[in-house]
Amino acid sequence: MTVETLTYIDYCNYFAKKCNKCNGSKKVLVYHGDDHVGTWNACGCQFIASTKWRYDQIPLSLNLKNKTWKDFEGIVPEGGTSIDLDGDTFAEAKSNALEYCFGSSNPSVIQDRAKSLVIHTRTNNMVISGGQRTGKTLLVALILKEVVYASVLNGISLVFRYIKNSELLEKSRWDNNKPVDHDFLTDITDLNFLVIDGVNDPAGHTTPPDLICLDRLFSNRHLAGRPTIFICSDIFKAKLFSDNKYERDAIIKKFGEEYYSALTDTDNVFIDLRRG
Repeated sequence: MTVETLTYIDYCNYFAKKCNKCNGSKKVLVYHGDDHVGTWNACGCQFIASTKWRYDQIPLSLNLKNKTWKDFEGIVPEGGTSIDLDGDTFAEAKSNALEYCFGSSNPSVIQDRAKSLVIHTRTNNMVISGGQRTGKTLLVALILKEVVYASVLNGISLVFRYIKNSELLEKSRWDNNKPVDHDFLTDITDLNFLVIDGVNDPAGHTTPPDLICLDRLFSNRHLAGRPTIFICSDIFKAKLFSDNKYERDAIIKKFGEEYYSALTDTDNVFIDLRRG
């Protein structure tokens, strides 16, 4: 049995049919002041459709996307059992994540998103670090879901994307067989929120990425106040702030100055998840 993949147009049509404002037309007539000549604008249901479509394109499991903040409680399933995360660091991690999304670490703010959400006003980056199976990806899914809510509740178009660091480095690499993918880099430069997963020591191609391109990407995102959420291992984060100058210089040599600065900016929100 072949499962049909829903397209962006399918989302637009679905939300338009359910909309009592445009009654399926996808547009509304807007009047300005005393002017009796209105203009046709896209209906708000289309912003919802666009945002929901983008979230569903994120390459995470449906199981993760269906989770809520109640599932982020410091217990991670493993095989047929579960493990506890370190209590103190987990409490701080959840507190910082809620503060970033809602402006308060009190879980009660989740009950009134329309009043509490502030994530769409954020301009600083976030770095989520931890070992394997510590809930890093679950946390990212929850944060991106709040970006979706913020877009819908405020009637704004927040464009976001989830990519792997290996993909970013590959798109930035050039040699005799391939050019730099400038279209890709331009697209992710303009995103309101960018998530980069797997930010660890690069492996694979011996040809390094074009550091000028990466410098331009992260410099422009910083200047525009567009947040980037990085997911890395606890080992890699330790190298970022190591007293060993050679370890830090090795990262800069592979990723570039601006990428390193984006990861270590003192305005960043740093979230550490550790097993108990």
